Parts: sequence; structure tokens; C-alpha cells
Amino acid sequence: MSRKQAAKVAIVITDGNAPSRSDTFKAADLLKKLGVTVFAIGVGSRIDRVELDGIASEPSCTHIRSLASFSELDSIVSDITEGVCKAVVIPEPNSTTTHKCRAQKTLKIEPSPEINVFFSCRVNAASNLCIKNYQQQKCSDLDYVRSGDYVKVDDNDKAIQVCQGSSMGYFPHPDTITKYVYCVSSTEAYEVNCPAGFAYLHSQQDCTAAASTNRDKVCQVCTQENLEVGQKKFPLASNNQQFVNCSRVDTCVVLDCGDNTRYLPNEQRCSDPPHNTGNFIRGSFAAMWIIYLVHNII
Repeated sequence: MSRKQAAKVAIVITDGNAPSRSDTFKAADLLKKLGVTVFAIGVGSRIDRVELDGIASEPSCTHIRSLASFSELDSIVSDITEGVCKAVVIPEPNSTTTHKCRAQKTLKIEPSPEINVFFSCRVNAASNLCIKNYQQQKCSDLDYVRSGDYVKVDDNDKAIQVCQGSSMGYFPHPDTITKYVYCVSSTEAYEVNCPAGFAYLHSQQDCTAAASTNRDKVCQVCTQENLEVGQKKFPLASNNQQFVNCSRVDTCVVLDCGDNTRYLPNEQRCSDPPHNTGNFIRGSFAAMWIIYLVHNII
């Protein structure tokens, strides 16, 4: 059983002919209808090319491999792995699925007026695409809010108070920097949790700042997902003259922009060149010489 957000892939290896070609084709077709990408690998001189074509997904040129012997299987591992990573993902009906913005990924979505799709890859600003009722359109702020970890606020909740007399939009949470409130009206609002390690920054209207300066927590913003999209610098929620500079996952240094300067989140830089605070922070342990080496390089 595969994860909901993962492609479904089957690899069939054969060194001869099936007892019943028609039964084999029916079984392969059933897999494909279930959203499974099928690779067919023929080994030896007795393989039937027509049978491989019937088993494999289209196009056959990328889903069929022919080998002289089983000893050659190792030679196509990387090739098959690359093909598997590019396999089409078909979301399950009546489900909500989140896909990370990492490597290239193809989603196949059957058109339906009941299906609403939200795509967002956020680096410095939102790059959003929504599909609603067959139509591709720009996502609204509410679409983005509902794509995250949110709850709808009831009338008795303290968070709804920030919407009194306010226009629609994003507002700091009254109790914590790790959440924000999105007001639809004075009587309708959503409370949204920031991802782990992040705080809401009102100037950006999003959870883009490091929530803590604690050495055990500040590097939480240095995630694999952020690094893969080139997001390596984050402002501090508590100090607009400092920022977190990630070198790798869970590893960072806090840099100081200096007096009379501030960090510019949209441009990922200081208004003047930054100064090293000497506050090198790691989320994992390593030998001390590595710490000093990285510190000096930075």
C-alpha cells in the first residue's frame, strides 16, 4: 500500500510468456485503471515484446526494458528509479492530499465540478494556482488559508475579537506569534497555525520568521523543503536587525545586520552587509573542529 501523496508503481519482471496473454492484459489494465504506473522488464531471449507492450504503461519506450540476463538488473536500477520518480500521481477521490514542492511531479486529476485544487509553492511570495469548477484561476487569500493547518473560530473565541472593526485580511494572533488570524468579516474568522519553528510576521502577512532564538529551536526553519527551493534566510520574529542563515538541514547561524540597518525579508538581505554575531547554532551534534571551520567560512 502506497502513501496517498505518492505515485503508485508496479514493476513486472518476466523471462518468458504468460499462460494466458488475455488474462495478463486484463490484470495490467486493471492496475492502470487504479492509477498504477506499470514498468515491464523482459529478461532473456524468450520474452514476448507484444506481451511487454500490453503490460507496460504508455509510452512503452520509457516503461519497457529488455535485458539479456538477470545479472544485468543492477545496471538499470538508477534508470528505473528515475522513471519511478517521474511517475504520474493520481489523487484518490474524495480526499485531501498535500504534495511537497520538491522535485518535478506530475499530478493527474480527473475533471469534476466538485473538485477544487490548490497549488502553492512559496519562496519569497506566493505562487498560487487554483482550479475550481473546471476553471484555472488565481487563488484567493482564503484558499491559501484553508490549505494550511487551520480552525474556524467561533463567536466566543478570543481570536474573533481582532476582526471587530477590521477589514478582511491577515492579523497577528492576540495570544501567540506562532499563529495568525484571517478575518473574512467581523463575524467569520480562521485561526491558522504556523509550521513548526515559524512565527507570523505581519509585514509579510505570513509565517516567515524564526519563532525562537533558543539554540535548540531556531534552526527548525532550516528544513529540507525550504533548502530545496532556495529558501535559506529567515528573519527573527523578535529582532528585525538579525536573521537566520541556514547552511543545511537543522544547521544555521544567526547574523546581525548591524546598527541602523534591518533585514529585508523580500530581498533576503540586510540593508547593509551583515555582521556575524558569533552565535553559531546547530540542531545536531558534530565534532568541534567542524563547528569552528564552518564558523570561519561564514
